[in-house]
Amino acid sequence: MPQTDDSFLKILKDLDNYHKSFLYKQPNTTSLWSDEDTEGNYVQGGRGKWRMTNHLNQERDWEKISYSYNDDGLRGPKPDVNAKKKIIFAGNCVFFGHGVNVEDSFPHIYSKKIGASYINISESRIFTDMIEDIDRISKWFKPDKIVFSSCRFFDASSFIELHMRLRFNKLFYKDKEQRSLIRNELRGRIKKSHFTHMTYIFEYLKNKYKCPIVYIHQKDFNPFTYEGINIININEDLMVDLGRDNKHPGPQSHNLIANEIYKLQPE
Repeated sequence: MPQTDDSFLKILKDLDNYHKSFLYKQPNTTSLWSDEDTEGNYVQGGRGKWRMTNHLNQERDWEKISYSYNDDGLRGPKPDVNAKKKIIFAGNCVFFGHGVNVEDSFPHIYSKKIGASYINISESRIFTDMIEDIDRISKWFKPDKIVFSSCRFFDASSFIELHMRLRFNKLFYKDKEQRSLIRNELRGRIKKSHFTHMTYIFEYLKNKYKCPIVYIHQKDFNPFTYEGINIININEDLMVDLGRDNKHPGPQSHNLIANEIYKLQPE
């Protein structure tokens, strides 16, 4: 019987710790800054630093923002397991609300609009781990709605892709054409694989939870649809202001995103 490579187990453990270090903070604590919202990022008049916000300039002289974490080490109020309406949000940095107060983040705005309690499993960095988090928390929270998005990395293959791209960049650093061909081929194969996996995940969530599911799509992929899943395609049109970090969307943008969800799920 073949033995498992210890180095592979270490990679899996490191990935798990990487995911948890971004997702779960010290319970019942408050800080003025976050992982991506730092004093060095904010420059009044500066340009947006992200693909979705680089058409914006920082127009606001920000007051201090606090990041408070509940009993579970997650951002947001303490969830009410007895609430009539309950939502799980699970996603990336936009879901977390870098650069804005929690009251100005779209998970909070939308939940308040429909009178629901919520848990925000963000900022998730690894998509497959995030699905496990949804399953684990759903056992006791029993959500009536799930709103989720992609993460920075889909699974271990995303790390492999990044590693190989960096290697090829060094190998063909003088040959830009060859470097571009390899990069596009590699990214194309990974994206195709991820789309296939996403269909299984959509089908799994739809059949397991039997509740409204909203997927917020904000990647460099073409807009797509999937039967039984409410999909919102976030684009630059919904990014109208910057958060304090000069990268992520500001309060007005979060309000627009919350309204897009409300159009699909008004109750």
